[in-house]
Amino acid sequence: EDVWYGLRDFLESNRQQMGCGTKNKKMDIDRVSHHQLSYSDFIFNYAIPRKPVIIQGLNLTKEEWTLDFIKRKCGSKNVDAQKRESNSVEWGSLHAVERMSVEEFIDTHTTNQTRRSFYLHDWSLPIRCPEVFGSPPYDAFVMPKYFVNDYFQKLPFESYQHSWPSLFIGASGTQSDMHIDSGGTHFWMYLLSGRKEWRIYPQSDRKFLYETPGVEHWEYDPFQQHHQHH
Repeated sequence: EDVWYGLRDFLESNRQQMGCGTKNKKMDIDRVSHHQLSYSDFIFNYAIPRKPVIIQGLNLTKEEWTLDFIKRKCGSKNVDAQKRESNSVEWGSLHAVERMSVEEFIDTHTTNQTRRSFYLHDWSLPIRCPEVFGSPPYDAFVMPKYFVNDYFQKLPFESYQHSWPSLFIGASGTQSDMHIDSGGTHFWMYLLSGRKEWRIYPQSDRKFLYETPGVEHWEYDPFQQHHQHH
């Protein structure tokens, strides 16, 4: 079973840095220990050039955020489980399918055949379950130094910029379809448990990915290698 926990990280890149101008050409994403990555190195080598990076070895929580921890802190809260519908034109092709408690979702999302395809997606922790951050001064979670200067959260108007960090939980095989994050924001994600696969394209390749005009939907599925257009 996989537990994914979402914030915002830098994933867009230009064609030259990603090397995506050639058909089927792939690039290796740097894996760097946080002990060897200074703040300035991150800004100048990754953030400014919009180059993705995997930062390894970070420990952001005072107590390990296991499924049992999430159940203990948030179990009585209600969530709208999402499900991917491949023919949908909704954002990420995700639709709300069933409302249940966090505890029920965790207990059944890998054992119930129907709910194995359900996804707890981008569930706001500051709004829905602030208990995970502990009591003041809220030191049960520590924001990595690389992301503390989040200018989106410093904007003077009130919007969804204060809804993060957010929680993702899904069984093996759950996913969202190709998308651009709301507002075109950069993002980072902290993998707590399990495995998660990302496939990333530079913004310059957007016109080659069969975007449906007027809606946030792409005909191209990066996880289906046989998917071809002519």
